[in-house]
Amino acid sequence: MTKMAAGLCMGCMRPLTGPQVCPHCGYTYNAGYDPNFIKPGSTLCARYIVGRLEHKNGECAEYIGFDTNTATPVWIHEYFPGNIATRNMASGAVIPKQGLGAQYKALLSDFLDICNEVKRLSASEPVVEVEHVFSENNTAYAIILKEELVPLETWLARQGGSLPPDECREMFVPLLNTLSNIHAHGQIHRGISPYTVYVDRQGRLRLGNFALGATRTANSELESELFSGYSAPEQYASNGWQGTWTDVYAAAALLYRTLSGVVPPKSTLVGQSRPVTPLADLVMGLPKNISDAIADAMRVPTEHRTQAIATLTSQLIQARGSSTAIYDTSRVGGGRRKKPAGYREKPEEKDRRSTAKYVILALGLTVVLLLGFIMIFMRSYYPDLLGTGGQNTSEVSAEGDISGDDGVQGEDGVPRFIGQQASDVTADVQYEEKYEFSLKEEYNDIYPEGVIFGQLPEEGTMMPEKGVVILNVSKGPEKLELPQLVGESLEDALITLKDLDESKELRVEVFERHDATAKPGTVIRTIPEAGEEIDPKKQAVYLFVVPQKSAPEEKSSSESASSTPSRNEDEESSRPFFFHD
Repeated sequence: MTKMAAGLCMGCMRPLTGPQVCPHCGYTYNAGYDPNFIKPGSTLCARYIVGRLEHKNGECAEYIGFDTNTATPVWIHEYFPGNIATRNMASGAVIPKQGLGAQYKALLSDFLDICNEVKRLSASEPVVEVEHVFSENNTAYAIILKEELVPLETWLARQGGSLPPDECREMFVPLLNTLSNIHAHGQIHRGISPYTVYVDRQGRLRLGNFALGATRTANSELESELFSGYSAPEQYASNGWQGTWTDVYAAAALLYRTLSGVVPPKSTLVGQSRPVTPLADLVMGLPKNISDAIADAMRVPTEHRTQAIATLTSQLIQARGSSTAIYDTSRVGGGRRKKPAGYREKPEEKDRRSTAKYVILALGLTVVLLLGFIMIFMRSYYPDLLGTGGQNTSEVSAEGDISGDDGVQGEDGVPRFIGQQASDVTADVQYEEKYEFSLKEEYNDIYPEGVIFGQLPEEGTMMPEKGVVILNVSKGPEKLELPQLVGESLEDALITLKDLDESKELRVEVFERHDATAKPGTVIRTIPEAGEEIDPKKQAVYLFVVPQKSAPEEKSSSESASSTPSRNEDEESSRPFFFHD
């Protein structure tokens, strides 16, 4: 074990503060380990310190690790198919079992192809970030950037179990486009599920857990890893014909679960005796094109199933007949659920429901009669007030001139524009004939860019035709441009970031990195780089600083806390990227 490794906890790769138990993760110093796997404290590629084994499946072993070049924790994935290989205890090399050498090498080649493909994709696509792929110990390794990602299943639970259709579509389209690109390069994922798709700090979906085809096929030479409800039926047969349609099934099943909150039945159980409940029956108001598209993509016979992700995507985003809002906060939390089969109301429940219904009807009738009386009174004695639009119209007049004749809108008044794309509203011929629009762009953390989040006059206001309607249009969340911090002292860099972020929500993390060519205490690298835009409420800034000549332990704890912002230890970070818990 190197000197640097001795100063790190092999359970979480944080600096050790004591000789026994890590206060952060509870890992015990010099804890025992499985000799079939790499000994904690070992070094790979003269760069990566290997920590404890975190997870294993039929093809890989996953370890917590530490990159000594960047001074950051990483995930280390080692090709280690336990069914066909073992480890040489003396050298640490992975060797195939007797008579299985050709099979071992073929799967190793496939593993390297997958890792390099993910590395290529991670430069531009929403997938887990593979930083380095290399061979050593007669096997291969992939180094994965350790990011703060939350499994979609966990994230959905925090959102109430499901998402409204428009929000779901906004999140999934980039992921589906990535799948299309993966298929175009001859790769198939075969493991799409809420446990292998993650949500990052920006609220985007990220695809992880890439694996060999043998790992995602039952009764193969490797121990299989399938996901009930999401793996396609052909994956449960060793002779099943798999292709792009296999990922289509899984993607549709994931959409089904995200929209309804209901996990689809295992694909091998779906048939005439147990059909999949149509999504339209589970989610109130779900557009028919979405329900039909997902049903076609989840058909059991592969010849009847949607064959390409691009086809599924186009069916999901095709234009609908009426203009609807992109976001409607009243619908957050998912659609209504059907009562379970065999449900019967209790007599007292039925009586209470009937009584409540009559009370509501009576109240409604009273309100209608009262409103009718008020309208008659106003038309008789104050007819002018009915054509002015009240206080809201005078507020609009202060913002701009009202042109046109003295005609007024129909009884419905000004429509609700909030939640719609501003470009759609201003391009609508029917609206253009009735209103003049004045757009005010402002930053907004809730509504995406280009979406209307406020209007004046309010919905339902009566106003003259060709009157001015002010629309507040979102510019998206306010972002900051990261200044040039490389070369500055850590103290000056922190002051600059503090002055830059008026919201006081920007999180800064500092990592020490040795560089003999730079002055101690100066910043030598930042993530993101200077000039890039960041959302202070969702993104962090990482500063890499040359350590001072004095030993870190000579600093007081209070000084360290004030000068180096640290990560919130309660924040959740995803662990497996190629595996499923």
